[in-house]
Amino acid sequence: MRPTFIVNNRNKQGFVGTAVAGALSQTVPCEILISDFKSTDKSTDEIKRAIDESPRGASHDVRFVTCPLHPAQTMQSVNEHFDWMVSQTKGEWIFQSSSDDYSLPDRVRVCMEAVENHPCSVVATTMWFEKPGEAKRQARSGFPTETGYVKPGEGLLRLAYGSVIAAYHRDFLTRVGNGGPNTLDVYYGFMAALDKGFYVVCDQQHVHVEHESVNNIGFQGKMRGAGGDDLLRLAELNHFQLLQLYDGVAECCKRLHPDGINPDDWDALLNMIFGQAKGWLEARKVLHAKGVTPGVL
Repeated sequence: MRPTFIVNNRNKQGFVGTAVAGALSQTVPCEILISDFKSTDKSTDEIKRAIDESPRGASHDVRFVTCPLHPAQTMQSVNEHFDWMVSQTKGEWIFQSSSDDYSLPDRVRVCMEAVENHPCSVVATTMWFEKPGEAKRQARSGFPTETGYVKPGEGLLRLAYGSVIAAYHRDFLTRVGNGGPNTLDVYYGFMAALDKGFYVVCDQQHVHVEHESVNNIGFQGKMRGAGGDDLLRLAELNHFQLLQLYDGVAECCKRLHPDGINPDDWDALLNMIFGQAKGWLEARKVLHAKGVTPGVL
């Protein structure tokens, strides 16, 4: 069965064409689903243009759809869009690209070759980082390991799960369920490492575009685009949402592993929870001292 490659978009008209071209460039035949989440800009025009004009690296099955769910500017809404897209596809492996990033042609190929010899729940490649309008790319390692597998707790402490681009096995997504308000790369990354494994191919086959936008769902883009009091509010909100993320991971662990997990992995998770709780408290102190209304009331 063909791997599935999905591109989820909302109001990214300046980037989505490149993301679609990256999906179509894959050298392995894929089921490709591009979904727009009721954009209010010219995203749909860019998607149609990219589908018509972009070179194809293989004979793909391509569909462009509009997600029927109600969009909101939250991670919860983004994750619901992701789940809906997965439900519309059939592939055993689900590759995903945000519409403001893009994949290089061999991303699916190197991952599918890896899983033939390395059973896992999630397979990932390392990434390039690129600023808009600049051709120069900076490589980031993505925390390579000797075996390729990332240990659950070590992956948390070394921030490994967010430094790569992942593809998910469909059965694993079914077992773990909806990510709720949580950042999926970390949420699914830790749970995959506890499951059949989180495997990383050290081959930069995806590009993360470091653009600035206060309307971005991801915090890196928000922080780059913010300033003044907004930057202080975002710093506090970031700690809160990371605390919520790690607490969500802990709840998922209790549900899927009622007999407990490796103590070292649990300790790593608790360290992340306590660290973000302390960070949130310190950020609130700064807001209070400056008389700035916090982002989390």
